[in-house]
Formats: sequence, structure tokens, C-alpha cells
Amino acid sequence: MRALLDQHVLGRIFRFESRYERWRPEIAPGWREEPAREEAGGVLFDLGGHLVDQALVLFGRGDVYSEIALRRAGALVEDDVSVALTHGSGVRSHLWMRCGRG
Repeated sequence: MRALLDQHVLGRIFRFESRYERWRPEIAPGWREEPAREEAGGVLFDLGGHLVDQALVLFGRGDVYSEIALRRAGALVEDDVSVALTHGSGVRSHLWMRCGRG
């Protein structure tokens, strides 16, 4: 993607969308479900870090808006997150990460 952007093959980019949706309807043991800071659990730190990094590498820094929720029964960490970035170039990235039911 970076090469295509550098070569201007795609034309002007207005919006970038990316998502990870993981099928895990039940809480499973392990760091991903732990609320302690040192565990860095939750879908934002797990899958979201990759999505945010991708948007920043492609389009640079920007202003952030996010919605974060715990949807699964018994969840102690966020499992449904959306992040919107408005990059300095005007590109808007819409990122979703979810761990739960379809």
C-alpha cells in the first residue's frame, strides 16, 4: 500500500478503512482478557495497535476520536472499539476492532 501511495497510482485518498474482527464469543483465559495495566489486555492494545500503526505509517499523525465498549458477558476489558483519525493531509481513517460474536 505504501508503494502505491508513493507512486500516486491510487489518486487522491479521502478515506481509509481497516478492521479486525475476531470470533471469540466467550471469555478465554490469558492476557488478552486481563484488565491489569501490565497485561495490556483488550482488543485495542491487541489488534488495534496494528490498525492504528498502519494508518499512521500510511497517512501520518492526526486528531483522534474513539468509541470503546465491553459487549461480551463478563468482559473486563474492551472488546468493541472504533477509532477515527483525521490526518493532517485530510485523509480520514476509520478503524474497527472487535472480539466477540458476529
